[in-house]
Amino acid sequence: LLCTISAARERGHEVTDIPVHVYGPPGLTDYLNTMMQVSNTYLEISIIVHEFSMTAVPADAWRPILVNERSKLWSVVLPPDQLNETCGIDGDIANFMPNQGRATKFKGTKASGGVLAFDPRAGFFPMAPPPAGDPSLAGSLDPLSLRWTIRIDTEGIITVMPLAAGRPTVAYALHEADRIGNIVLDRIDKLGVPRGNALGVLKERKPVLTPEGRVVTPDMVMTVSKPGRRILILGTCTDASCLLAQPAAHGADVLVAGALRPSGEKHGAAGDLMGAAEMGSVANQLGARHVLLSRFHWSLHGRDTHPWEDPVLGALMEQVAGGLAPQQRVTAVHDTWVHVVEKHEGRAWAEPEPDVPEA
Repeated sequence: LLCTISAARERGHEVTDIPVHVYGPPGLTDYLNTMMQVSNTYLEISIIVHEFSMTAVPADAWRPILVNERSKLWSVVLPPDQLNETCGIDGDIANFMPNQGRATKFKGTKASGGVLAFDPRAGFFPMAPPPAGDPSLAGSLDPLSLRWTIRIDTEGIITVMPLAAGRPTVAYALHEADRIGNIVLDRIDKLGVPRGNALGVLKERKPVLTPEGRVVTPDMVMTVSKPGRRILILGTCTDASCLLAQPAAHGADVLVAGALRPSGEKHGAAGDLMGAAEMGSVANQLGARHVLLSRFHWSLHGRDTHPWEDPVLGALMEQVAGGLAPQQRVTAVHDTWVHVVEKHEGRAWAEPEPDVPEA
């Protein structure tokens, strides 16, 4: 958060009208407000804190409330999907600053849209919003079954889900929208589709008519759609099995685990952490392709121990791997490391392309 604010200051006043939106569990506003007051911080960029409420929130109470005028700190309370009549949360920051807008020109010196420019030619499939909730159900739902769906923009959504822990802790599931496949120009030429506007029509998943009178559908000239990436980030908790009942938590390409302890052992301050074997079992049932271990607890690993020389880390790796299927992977990462995960091209990405009829 502090780095984001500092970066906004360095770039100048042209982006100070774009607020920093912070999402988190209840109490986050008080924490940030205390930090700002103690440091006597003055900001030129607004911060809007969105707290996830466990109860229903009236629609007229969704308007941001000013908490700290000097720090430009605002607060909003968001109800869970099950109690939200508006079908999720609109988190598209473009809706908060009309002067920035979206780009209408993409080439040349007259390109417009500013830092929020979005190219619709990227070809994202629309994502269905969650069903409307019923505020009358307040008090009858299991707190661990709640969820909050945040629509980032046309590119994806973030689903927030609570975890079992001694403090308010959540997991974040980032789901990128699926992308439309690429047009194969050889097929276009083979079927006699003229270059130009017809390609844009096909990219919009609509059929076109060739000069010879042939109807060409998108499936005839395009590759299969590309599945969007899914990332599941867990907070440090005592048990993550509640995620098994959350559809958004399944099928992650990457699962980032919280701090873990060796299963079957108690380690003082780390005794309330989730066991590594239990993490492996949950990751397997969630269908996560790759599990990343990080946020190692200092009481287990020491403050200055390098991961490659940490015997406890080896035990954690073995226990997590023991609960995974052969095609699943587990990797330990460390601060400032960059870890590249293989690209996921979908289940049928290696299958041969369908035959194209002769012109």
